[in-house]
Amino acid sequence: MLGYSFAHLCDIPSLQASILGHLQSMGMLAPRTCFVEFGAGKGKLSDVVQRTFSVSDRCHCILIDRAACRRKAENHHKKMKESASFQRLLIDIEHLHLSKLECLHEGQFDRLVAISKHLCGAATDFGLRCLLSMLQPRTVTVDTGDLSDPNLPQSKRFCQQQPPPQLEAILMALCCHHRCTWPSVLGKGFLEQLGFTPADFHLISHMSSWAVCGVRAEDAEWDHSAEGVVQNCHTHYVPHPKEEIGLKCKRLIDMARVWELRQSGLDARLVYYVDKTVSLENVLLVATVKRLEQKTCDVCV
Repeated sequence: MLGYSFAHLCDIPSLQASILGHLQSMGMLAPRTCFVEFGAGKGKLSDVVQRTFSVSDRCHCILIDRAACRRKAENHHKKMKESASFQRLLIDIEHLHLSKLECLHEGQFDRLVAISKHLCGAATDFGLRCLLSMLQPRTVTVDTGDLSDPNLPQSKRFCQQQPPPQLEAILMALCCHHRCTWPSVLGKGFLEQLGFTPADFHLISHMSSWAVCGVRAEDAEWDHSAEGVVQNCHTHYVPHPKEEIGLKCKRLIDMARVWELRQSGLDARLVYYVDKTVSLENVLLVATVKRLEQKTCDVCV
C-alpha cells in the first residue's frame, strides 16, 4: 500500500517524518482516509502524507488556512499529472464546520484524521473544537426528493447525503501558547477547578513565551560565524529559571486541552515527538476516538 519507503524517512524534515511515523504506528495510513490539515500553509505535511500512498490508494487531503500562499505543495502533483487528491479551503478555523463539507458526505471515506504542524495558539483550540463537533450524532439519510431535480432545495439535498466519516485520530504539533486567549481556550473547566481566573490565564499565556526565548552566552566569548552560531547553541546554552516556568505554563494549557478531549470520550495524551535541539516546540497532542495498540518509544509528558 505504501508508496513511500519508511527506510527513507531521513529524506523528510524530521518534524514531518516524526508525525508520519506516529500515523504509521497508529495504523492511520490506510486507504479511504481523509486527512484534514489545519493551518496548512504550503501543505508540506499533507504532501508527505500523500506520498506514502501508492497511486491506486491515494488518500484525500483537505488543507485549511485563512490566507493564500505561493508554491503550494499540491501544485507539484498537478504539474506531474499525478492522481493525488487535494482540496484547499481559505477560511478561518474559528468559522469552519467540517460536517458541512459536501465531499465528506459522498461515502468515499471510512475515517477522518486531523493533522497539523505548529498550529499557533488559539487556532489549535478552534481546530479541536471543530473536531469535537464531529463527534456529535451524525446526519441520518432521509428520502426528501429526487437529487437530479435542479429545483430541490440545498437543505433537502444535504438530508439525503451519507453521514461524514468517523473521526479516528488527532495529531497536532503545538506551539505559540502566548497567543492563546481565555475566550477561545479549550478546557476552561480544568483550569477553573485548579482555581485559575481569566486574569491568571492572561499571565500564564504570556509567561509561556519564556520557554522559547532563546539561548544565552555562558561568558563573553561568542563565535558569530555561521558555523559558530550552531555550535554556540549547544556549548554556551545556560538554562534560565524563567524557562522552566514557561515550560510549566505551556504544559498547563496543553493539559487543559487533553482534559477536555478526555471529557469528550477521546484517548488523549502529550508526547515529545522531536528533540528540543530540532525544535523548542517539540510536543505533539495525540488523540484517538478508540484506544489503539501503539508501538511507540516516545516519552510521555
